[in-house]
Amino acid sequence: MTKTFTKIFAAIIFAFITVNSYSQTKAFNSMSVGLDISTTGGGLEVSSNINSFINLRAGFSALPFSYNYDFDIDYNTDVLYELRTNYSSELAANNISLSHLENVTADLKAKTGLYNGKILVDIHPFKSSSFHVTAGVYFGKKRLVTIKGRLPEETWRTANDVNNLIGRNPSWGLSPVELGVVVGDNTIQPDDNGMVDAGIQINGIKPYFGIGFGRTISQSQWGFQFDLGCMYHGTPKIVSKNAGVVDVLNDELGSSDFIDIMNKVKFYPVISFKVTKKIF
Repeated sequence: MTKTFTKIFAAIIFAFITVNSYSQTKAFNSMSVGLDISTTGGGLEVSSNINSFINLRAGFSALPFSYNYDFDIDYNTDVLYELRTNYSSELAANNISLSHLENVTADLKAKTGLYNGKILVDIHPFKSSSFHVTAGVYFGKKRLVTIKGRLPEETWRTANDVNNLIGRNPSWGLSPVELGVVVGDNTIQPDDNGMVDAGIQINGIKPYFGIGFGRTISQSQWGFQFDLGCMYHGTPKIVSKNAGVVDVLNDELGSSDFIDIMNKVKFYPVISFKVTKKIF
């Protein structure tokens, strides 16, 4: 899909270069700057003309925000049952309370951010109208969402104490306590430090196509432009710095409503409102 958009964009570039050779208007003899608010965030653009009906613009946009989720922490209940039933005195002697492993949650922070540069071409097919067709590319960060968090200190310390106790008593025949963050009907095991570090990744290069009204380089000093289109960012993937978690994340987060939606959304809608100021 990306290759197809790239070919279309290259064809458009070739076409306006060819047409420009027949235009009466010299290229880059006008320039403007613009501030826009869109679904990709706030941004800044610089525009110039190629000829009387084609404009080139470049800029950047950013849309950062974050939010928190509380996830339940899972554990192997059979081990805790054996410990509480048969080895409660040993737990008490080592000042270990299993209550720190039960009915607790992990606070994970999801940080979302769209940070993109962009190169776009506006084609105005009608001289008397500000209607335009736009094609180009957005490029920027691959990580769309970063999910980070740590199990509560008391919970992580208790699990380590329990596992050390089990390790000193192999005759008990118990497996170590394994903790995990509950997502849907599954769990994600943290790394050795109790950290969960994962994210949703999209393509770094995102072709764009849209339509709109208004000219980035207007006849007056001030102008207004509205754009409606979409950029193709590919199928989102779950990634993690903990290599052992990647497959688990893809299986388990894939069952959640949020990821179900993300996996189906390969195109990101772009709605933009822009105010421009002509420089020359």
